[in-house]
Amino acid sequence: MAFRIIKKMNKKIWFMEGLSSQRDIIQGVKSFAQKNNFAITVFASHRNERHEILSVADYSLTEPEDPQKRLQFIQETIQTYGIHHIHTGRNSQWFEEHRSAIESTGATLTTGATGVDWLTLADEKVTFAQFMEQNGLPGRTVLAGEYAGRIKDAPRGPAVLGQPGMREAGDGYLWHGILAL
Repeated sequence: MAFRIIKKMNKKIWFMEGLSSQRDIIQGVKSFAQKNNFAITVFASHRNERHEILSVADYSLTEPEDPQKRLQFIQETIQTYGIHHIHTGRNSQWFEEHRSAIESTGATLTTGATGVDWLTLADEKVTFAQFMEQNGLPGRTVLAGEYAGRIKDAPRGPAVLGQPGMREAGDGYLWHGILAL
């Protein structure tokens, strides 16, 4: 009979201020870790009092409101608590610009992109949708400018603006004058 020794390591993941899904992400990670018998310690932080988010983590921290203090706060927190990985959902552009300084501490960083150019592309909804389509990736249909306004005021039905199967404007999402269906 062969024995395999598995060294159990406790990974420390820090979820910094994120989107409204931050709580769900933390709960999902903790549930996954428990089901798979992984030792994961979850840290969460936010610059505002967000009990509904911070209460689901093992440890919670308050982020500085001043962006000038952010890098020092991150570096000190990584060193103090031995953080292995940071995930952020907000201020991603700032994090990408400071990636090398953050990762020089030994922690890894996830922002949802691998560079500033990708974040810029993602922020441009129409350009991003075109990129997805050009690369054969599934995505939402996005209409910009005059079409978004026309759809909002158009009669409801499947053939709005001559687009077969186009859904009602109420079924789409409006981002700064852009309607994604």
